[in-house]
Amino acid sequence: MAKKLQQQLKIEELLQSVSQEADVRGNSVAHILQVAPVQESCEDALSFCSDDTSRAREIVRNSKAGVIVCSKHVQFEENDYAGKVLILVEDPKRAFTDVVRKFFAETVQFGISPLSVIHERARIHPNVYIGPFCTIGECEIGEGSIVYGNTYVHSNVRIGRNVTINPGAVIGVEGILTSWDVRLPHVGGVIIGDNVQIGANV
Repeated sequence: MAKKLQQQLKIEELLQSVSQEADVRGNSVAHILQVAPVQESCEDALSFCSDDTSRAREIVRNSKAGVIVCSKHVQFEENDYAGKVLILVEDPKRAFTDVVRKFFAETVQFGISPLSVIHERARIHPNVYIGPFCTIGECEIGEGSIVYGNTYVHSNVRIGRNVTINPGAVIGVEGILTSWDVRLPHVGGVIIGDNVQIGANV
């Protein structure tokens, strides 16, 4: 279930978070409280339709979403979005993501959980989040990075700025065997650049 806002989000507020030029059709005084898939929405929900073919018209007509972000390349007619608001942009998925990131995404406060173990020579920028039950070796973690709980970061790892490492990831341990009877020790390192997302349990 998606997070629901405590206060109504008006269309003009929503548009301020969209990084693209947008054309609004329909009742611009509408508002949203939540986000949901376009096929499973309700009147107070924001959805998106990335289909840029004529099929998008049918998707919009059948959706119960009050506000739908759609491709500006589809020629909608007024009866396609009766009672709804359409926000027409070049990239609907990206615009939808802009709104979710600003108003609905989980936010974290920078800091290191006392339940994690950090190497005394680790170089960690003050503006970093490290969740509970992490093990951080003698490594470097750049500004704005987020390391969620139960993650292991080996020594000799360099993590750039604004990196997100999701729970359970293991970074920098021994790699693949080189042959059936020779185990290659891990003597190198791992470099993760800026603005990287690493999934859970990677």
